[in-house]
Amino acid sequence: MKRYICDGIVKGATHVRNQMPCQDNKRIVEISDKIAIIAVADGHGSSKCPRSDRGSMIAVNSFYEVMKNYLKVYGEDETGLSNLITFLNREGDMRFAQDVCEEWQARVKQSFYKNKVEGMTDEDGNIKWPSVFSLYGTTLLGMLVTDSFVFSFQIGDGDISVVTKDEVAPLVEPEKFLGTETHSLSKPDAWRKAVASVRRREMESEEPYD
Repeated sequence: MKRYICDGIVKGATHVRNQMPCQDNKRIVEISDKIAIIAVADGHGSSKCPRSDRGSMIAVNSFYEVMKNYLKVYGEDETGLSNLITFLNREGDMRFAQDVCEEWQARVKQSFYKNKVEGMTDEDGNIKWPSVFSLYGTTLLGMLVTDSFVFSFQIGDGDISVVTKDEVAPLVEPEKFLGTETHSLSKPDAWRKAVASVRRREMESEEPYD
């Protein structure tokens, strides 16, 4: 069955009114006719996170690069994907999450070195990285979609659901948040708040959405 991927980003009314840049970013890469990597990130957009639009762009690129490397290591054939399912099912919310967070932090550091701001060092002149990461605060949702399974990954709020003729069901179950609170990729131990799931595709009518 042919796969169709539809996407879009809409700037919120507050951002339009205040002439602020959109804080959302996405990256969709169809590796082949059987494999696609999808990532969506929502920068926090608050005064404490003035670079969150950049942070969300770094987030989707980080997810893509980490997942692409996993596909390279495991292989894209049936055996490789079978082994990858086993790994992601066991380590998706830990080892994989750590790799994504480490990649994001490394890229944020590169971005900050190119465009530093004052007040980010301690009395000894050392950069206060937790404060720097906060400048780039963002959530992250990512998926690996194959013919045999769908891997879903999430840090922060948002919804990843599967839609069939019988139901609309979440693929991951993130924590419920009140108001504007959410987990953030900018936290030094953000990987601890990651949630992930693997769902085998047994029904041709299933179509995942994020």
